[in-house]
Amino acid sequence: MIDKDTTRQYSSSSVEEQFFLSHPVPLWVYDRETLRFLAVNDAAVEQYGFSREQFLAMRVADLRAGAQPPALDRSPAHDGRRVHWRHTGVIQHRTADGRIIHAELTTHDLVFNGRPAIAVAAYDITERIRVDSECHEAEQRLSEAQALAGLGSWQWDARTDTVLWSEEMYRIAGRSPELGAPRFNEQEAFYAPEDWPRLVDGVQQTLKTGIPYALKVQIRRPDGSARWIVTRGAHLHDATGATIGLHGTAHDVTERHLHEQALEAVNKRLAESESRYRELVENLDDVVFALDTQGTILFVSQAVEHYGYAPEELVGRTFAELVYPDDRATTLAQFAETLAGNRQKREFRVVDKHGQVRHVRSSNRARMRDGHPIAVTGVLIDITDQRRTQDQLRAAGRLEAVGRLAGGVAHDFNNLLVAINGFAEMALLDVPEGSQLHDDLAEIVKAGNRAAALTHQLLAFSRNQTLRPDCVDLNDIVTAMEPMLRRLIGEDIDLVIACAPAVPRVRIDTGHLEQVIMNLVVNARDAMPQGGVIQIGTGQPGFPEKDLPQGLTQDDVAVLSVSDTGVGMDETTQAHIFEPFFTTKPLGQGTGLGLAMVYGFVKQSGGAISVQSAKGSGSTFRIALPKVQNIDAECATCTQPVERGTGTVLVVEDDLTVRNLVQRLLEGAGYQVLTAESPDSAVEVCRTHDGTIDLLLTDVVMPQMSGPALVTRVAAVRPSMRVLFMSGYTGEDVAARGLADERTPLLHKPFSAASLTEAVRRALEAGRG
Repeated sequence: MIDKDTTRQYSSSSVEEQFFLSHPVPLWVYDRETLRFLAVNDAAVEQYGFSREQFLAMRVADLRAGAQPPALDRSPAHDGRRVHWRHTGVIQHRTADGRIIHAELTTHDLVFNGRPAIAVAAYDITERIRVDSECHEAEQRLSEAQALAGLGSWQWDARTDTVLWSEEMYRIAGRSPELGAPRFNEQEAFYAPEDWPRLVDGVQQTLKTGIPYALKVQIRRPDGSARWIVTRGAHLHDATGATIGLHGTAHDVTERHLHEQALEAVNKRLAESESRYRELVENLDDVVFALDTQGTILFVSQAVEHYGYAPEELVGRTFAELVYPDDRATTLAQFAETLAGNRQKREFRVVDKHGQVRHVRSSNRARMRDGHPIAVTGVLIDITDQRRTQDQLRAAGRLEAVGRLAGGVAHDFNNLLVAINGFAEMALLDVPEGSQLHDDLAEIVKAGNRAAALTHQLLAFSRNQTLRPDCVDLNDIVTAMEPMLRRLIGEDIDLVIACAPAVPRVRIDTGHLEQVIMNLVVNARDAMPQGGVIQIGTGQPGFPEKDLPQGLTQDDVAVLSVSDTGVGMDETTQAHIFEPFFTTKPLGQGTGLGLAMVYGFVKQSGGAISVQSAKGSGSTFRIALPKVQNIDAECATCTQPVERGTGTVLVVEDDLTVRNLVQRLLEGAGYQVLTAESPDSAVEVCRTHDGTIDLLLTDVVMPQMSGPALVTRVAAVRPSMRVLFMSGYTGEDVAARGLADERTPLLHKPFSAASLTEAVRRALEAGRG
């Protein structure tokens, strides 16, 4: 019978007992106090292999495999309310034959034959756990395989714009799985700017046509590193077959990509090398010859005509007759080594039929018979052009080394010039004019200025410089360059300097103007291989009015011209001469950038350039530069009295001599001066000084940190303080430290007292404005 409350009372003839015994799920009832089995159904007997009698003699703990905690052996005492079957967990049981099974238990309180008891349903989930374990292992192996192959998988539901990534996808993208996969429209930041549009187009095309896409793209990781992947995508369908998005893979091919790039670069270099070698071989005359053991010519190929001889003219003569006299002894000794069986490549000089000395490379081998030489065969290659090229490369390397050396010593040398010129100028102001000492000091100042100009010219060879215009006299520039230009053009060309008197001053970067003149002179020299005349002039009329900058007339400009008596140019060539990489010179003898640089500099300086030439009649280049309108305002000289100023200036300079000089000059001009020998000291001064600091005057390159870095450090402490930089380095070095903008206040070393105080005054006035 069944009670009215939540517990059930079973009898041997009850329907519930029959249901209990025949239920397909293993069931049993055990005493809640003694934990002994009270009843067990047929399914339990069959699953566990124990007889019903054996079950009834056991406790529930006897089924457990190993030492496992009981799973609710005793449920809470029955309180009269309805209690449903409840899940109590998964436990391992041991069967009669020793097998271990996993049973998922659900329990229910009841009263059995008057005793509080617990009914248990034991579902065998061993197979499910095995399958789950295999699936987990399979997933693990798949994950490991993806990691080994660098292959990630992804899925995109276009309806919700949700994306699922595999574990390997997160590794490839360098993204933490905790962040989840970004939505498709949020993934633009992961791809190189040039690749994202390609990927979007591939996705759209696949959605539209159903044709899967495969693209090689570059992704950008959050840490800044880059990876290359091959991503493939195809339709993603739901259970009804409708397209709901895409799914696909991302294969990390970074190593292969880098290998391919390296291989491509190697192949390119090999192809270029092969091309150069083929070009060299095709343009060289290789002579095949045969000599007897005495060095007499037995045979020579037709290619010997390259040396002015017909083959029959040389057969029967000794090869030593053709060798340059200074090389005969060494060449004969090497010939003896060849007869001894040594195969070598040798270089020596020969004299052709026209008396020209040529460098050759000979590859020889002895023909042997019974261990004795009977003849020598070989190939003779003319390497004269190759040697000339090598000499040019060595010369270019020497010039480059000079340029690097010049840049390296410029800073210290310019510091010395600052001290020499500065102290000499201060002493000059204190000595009466007309005295011998005054004249001597004036000569020191002139020598220092010439040294500064020499340094500037030397640095012009080493690298481009930032435009820093000065007020200059074209005649002074041309006159100062004359000795160097005469050495540049050689003895077979006459150089004529024709400077007009009273040429207007121009405001221009002196170093770049010198480069312009040198470029034009070198071009003129190359246009006169047989010699001629180069004329450099100033102030000559004739600049075409139509080519002048807008708003300027002939009266507004100063003209510089460079003329030659060379081969000249036709109209077609003149139309292209200012284009980058255009050149009429043979391959390897010109970059085609010289005149393009000249044109760019002249235009940047507000001027204009014109050319007049004809084939066989030479060429004339004219440069028009805007003249300075207010000489007094723009062209102050170092001999002008120093204008007194007011304010506090913090001078940061690691060179003690320069620091002391600048302090004296500024204090003499009326400024209060604070000094610091290092950036750290300057930071401390800015922090502790009680009063206002109006201007920070700092060297660009110093130990510990650069001038721009110092400015950043003190900006928070002194936000209103103005900044003026000074440096003796070249423009490229200064630009590399954050001062590429020509508007940045920069005082070049060496400087005069007037230029120092003028730069300080302008910097302070800019702050007040």
